[in-house]
Amino acid sequence: TKVDLIVSRVASTKTPNLIGLDLDTATSAILSVGLEKGKISERQSGSKPGMVIGQNPEPEALIEKGSPVDLVIAKPEEVATPNLIGRPESEVEKTLAGSGLVLGAVSYRLSRQSPGIVLSQDPEPKKVVPRGTPVDVTISKSQTVRVPDLTGKEKSEAEQLVRKAGLSRGNVTVKPSTREEGTVIGQTPEPGQDVAADTDVDLVLATRR
Repeated sequence: TKVDLIVSRVASTKTPNLIGLDLDTATSAILSVGLEKGKISERQSGSKPGMVIGQNPEPEALIEKGSPVDLVIAKPEEVATPNLIGRPESEVEKTLAGSGLVLGAVSYRLSRQSPGIVLSQDPEPKKVVPRGTPVDVTISKSQTVRVPDLTGKEKSEAEQLVRKAGLSRGNVTVKPSTREEGTVIGQTPEPGQDVAADTDVDLVLATRR
């Protein structure tokens, strides 16, 4: 007598190609063919962050339905921030580009440092950050002061006013004048001008000779 047998067979399916998909789309594709989402790991890559760059099993593999599919997701490559402090402003953007970073916010602060020099940066030097991170910098700006009017002042008083204004006394010359001897009859820069701190102020004093 013939005996008919029914043999069970494992239901199988092919894994879809998930490379280049974002995580949500890849998950939907996995579930649509009867598979399960497996482990998710990250790896530095130049690909768009969050994009699938690897999978296990490989695409088109024949596997049992309900099996998990592990995914590898791209994360930004990490780089160390260069030390910009002390560098001129003109070099900042090029230096950052060479490190895979971009220039962020630029602010200026009064300083005795030469104008146009980086005083600080955020993130700080040698900090590991994702490629493409913006770096904010603070640039030195000349501290300007207004030149006081020294006309008619005695030499000692004029020098005191110069120092008080944050300036330096420059050359002192004399010139014949009918005004009181030893008083200021001329100055450079002129009164009321805005100049950088520590600028020399030259004095011309009256003399009867």
